[in-house]
Amino acid sequence: MAGIGERIAPSLPGGVQVKLLLAYIGVVLIWSTTPLGIKWSVESAYFVDALFGRMALAALFSWLLLRLRGGRLCWRGTALRSYLAASLGIWGCMLMVYWSAQTLPSGVMSVLFGLSPLMTGVIATLVLGERAFTPLRLLSLLLALAGLVVVFSGDLAVGEGQWPALLVNLTAVALFCVSAVWVKRVDAAVGPQQQATGSLLVSIPVFVLFWGLLSPAEPVMPGTRSLLAIAYLALFGSVIGFVLYFYILRNMTASQVSLIPMMTPCMALFLGYLLNDEALATTTLVGAAMIVSALGLYFGEGMVPRASGALTKFRQRALERR
Repeated sequence: MAGIGERIAPSLPGGVQVKLLLAYIGVVLIWSTTPLGIKWSVESAYFVDALFGRMALAALFSWLLLRLRGGRLCWRGTALRSYLAASLGIWGCMLMVYWSAQTLPSGVMSVLFGLSPLMTGVIATLVLGERAFTPLRLLSLLLALAGLVVVFSGDLAVGEGQWPALLVNLTAVALFCVSAVWVKRVDAAVGPQQQATGSLLVSIPVFVLFWGLLSPAEPVMPGTRSLLAIAYLALFGSVIGFVLYFYILRNMTASQVSLIPMMTPCMALFLGYLLNDEALATTTLVGAAMIVSALGLYFGEGMVPRASGALTKFRQRALERR
C-alpha cells in the first residue's frame, strides 16, 4: 500500500501517503454507489426535487460537522474563489447529470464521463503546466477509454431525441473537468472540510433557483427507498465524498484525480447486478479488465526503474557484507 502511495504522492511523508490512498479508495467506492443511489432517489421523486433535497441536506450536514469539529469558514480572497471554482463542478455538473439521466442511457453517460481524464489532462497541461501526457500515460488513457466503450457497447445506441441529453451530459463532463483544474489553480490554503462546506453553501442559491423554476406545481411525497437514497447521497455521496475528493485534489495532480470516473462505472455496474438485478454481460468483464490494465500502466510508470534501482542497491549491500 505504501508503494502505491509513493507513486501517487512521492513528495509526502509515508503516513500521509497511506491516508491519501485510503481517501482515494473511499472516493472510488462512494462514487461507485452514486449511480444506483440516484436511480433509487428519482423512483418516486421529480429529478430536481431529489437533487435539491440531497444538496440541501448535504450543506446542512457538512456545516454541522464543521462546527462540531470547531472549524470556521473563510469568505475572503482565495478561499472564496476556491469555493466558487468547486461549486461549478457541483451545481453545474449535477443539474445537467440529473436532467440528462431522464432520457440518456446510463452506459452512454458513463462513457462520456470516461472522457474526463483526457479532457482534464488537456486542460491541466494548458492551464497548470502539468506533464500529464507521457507516451505511456497517453496509451493507458486510450486503453481505458476503449475499455469503457467495450463495457457499454450494448448501450451506445443513441436515439434522435436523445442527442440534446447527450450534449448536456458532455457539457457536465466539461464543467467537472474545468472545476477540478480551477480548484488546483486557485490553490487556496483551506482544509478539505472547509472546502466542501463552502462549496456546498455557495451552490445552494443556484439549486434553490432551479428548484423554484423546475419543480412541479403539485409536490409528490417520495417513497421510503427514495428518501433513504436521498439521505445516503447527501451524507456519503456529497459530504464525506466531497471532503475526501477535495483532500486528494489538494495532494494529487488534476489528471490523476480524473482517473476516478474511469473506475467507478465498472464498479457501479457490478453493484447494479448484485443489488438491482441488472444484466452483467461478458463485454463488461472484458472492458473492466482493460480498464484495470490501463490503470496499472498509468500508475505503474516509473515503478520498474525504481524497483530495478532498489534491487541493485540490495545486491550491492549483500556483496559488501560478504
